[in-house]
Amino acid sequence: MALLIGLLLIDAVFIVSLVGPMATMAISLTRLIQHDYDGSDASSKGKLRAALFIFYSLALLHSLCFYFWLLLHLSLEMLPIPASIEEYGHGDGGYYQMLLRQYLQETKTKCANDPKLPGDWNLVTYAVGLLDSASPDDHLDGLRMLDVLAINKQRSVRLELLSSRHSVQNLIEMLEWDGPDQEMRERAARIVADVAAALRVAQMPAGALHCISSLLEASPRSDTLKKPKGEYDSEWVDILSILLRLVMRLISAPGEAGTVLCHEISASNDAVHNLLGILDGQIKFSLQLQENAMDVLSEISIGLSAAMTENLVKKLYHIFLANSGDEETVSEARESNNSEMHNDEESKPPKPAGLKKSLVEKNDELSEERKHLAALLSLLVVICDNLVDADLFSNVTSVNDELAKKLKKIIEANNENTADCLRIVKLTCQVVIAIIHLKPSSLKDFNESNFNDVVSTAFKNMSDIENCMLFAVKDRQITKPAKTLSSLVKETQGLLHNAQETGNNSI
Repeated sequence: MALLIGLLLIDAVFIVSLVGPMATMAISLTRLIQHDYDGSDASSKGKLRAALFIFYSLALLHSLCFYFWLLLHLSLEMLPIPASIEEYGHGDGGYYQMLLRQYLQETKTKCANDPKLPGDWNLVTYAVGLLDSASPDDHLDGLRMLDVLAINKQRSVRLELLSSRHSVQNLIEMLEWDGPDQEMRERAARIVADVAAALRVAQMPAGALHCISSLLEASPRSDTLKKPKGEYDSEWVDILSILLRLVMRLISAPGEAGTVLCHEISASNDAVHNLLGILDGQIKFSLQLQENAMDVLSEISIGLSAAMTENLVKKLYHIFLANSGDEETVSEARESNNSEMHNDEESKPPKPAGLKKSLVEKNDELSEERKHLAALLSLLVVICDNLVDADLFSNVTSVNDELAKKLKKIIEANNENTADCLRIVKLTCQVVIAIIHLKPSSLKDFNESNFNDVVSTAFKNMSDIENCMLFAVKDRQITKPAKTLSSLVKETQGLLHNAQETGNNSI
């Protein structure tokens, strides 16, 4: 009974608080319009009229301020969510509306304590402050807000995070989150990867590099492993892709920190095993993810143990030969695109816009396949030049006409005047040179495949783009490897020519 009476009293107070200002407004307006005040004389009546005019005006102003505050409060409660937050927030507009209300409430609290807000107070600083909280729920709220802002390329996110080593440390520690819900880990990885482009390795907190290297040792969650063979959760794949890009940025940075991170990763058998697992083909990963893994392996391969090096060479050799259809796919895609473009020019009326989109998609896929092939060849060059000797190479691989034909087809399929093709041909020549030095008997297979003619044709077709690329020194991706195509072709032809002369003399 007492509870019921209390609820009724609360309702009554609420109704009076809403209706009271309305009644005050009505009475004030009435008395301001009608000046029928009593007074014994004209002097007293004038003073009374002035006093009541001030009183009713203040009462009316108070009522108007109350309803203005009420409308403002309701409008903030129903604040629309920007389309960017709806898109990147998985459509959970209600949740992000709640986060915005929390930010507004915190702003009002600060204003109540000190009307003058700090000059740097905004949504970003509020989200970064949530990362310093002791509550995991606050951590997740802060990560969600920063993730949306980072995806929208808000420069203030980078500036705010980079200004605080403690904030960076909190983010990196969240990468080790091993709870059942991996949303925190995924969002933290995405934010750190975005910030890493502007982060100097020397600014990273102590233990951060070890934390990052240990992430590569982690295995997929148990619920992920229950998936059918060949399938992985997209969340885990996204985390892995972001993580590999982050690792690559850090280990390629100059200074001791990048060297330390390389050593820690190469010294971990689990980390190297997981990187090789991305390439073994048992699970269908994206070409971009495989390319990231090969880039990391290229950087850490020098520090691998002998057993791990042998395993790496075996796996890459089988991967290289297993992808025998890559160059045919590239060649077929190129011919298909050329045919469709030719038909598009001759046909009347012109092809619909849908076909043009398909051509763009095909070109994007072709470019992605070439980047993947270039990463594989680059890793092979590093291994052949720095990791294996003639004995290990002979024991692990069997250089025969199959490998020679494979390399020949790669050059034939990428014989175009483009930067990607130029890089592939240069890397292929480097692989051939390294193989010949490791196993001179392979010269016979290359000569029988007419490799000399293929290299000469490629050099003639790419001489123009080669000359142009000499001036593109700012593009690190294009200028790798450092040697020019002419020098590589000359060295390759010299080795093949010497082998032919030796064979003729022996006859």
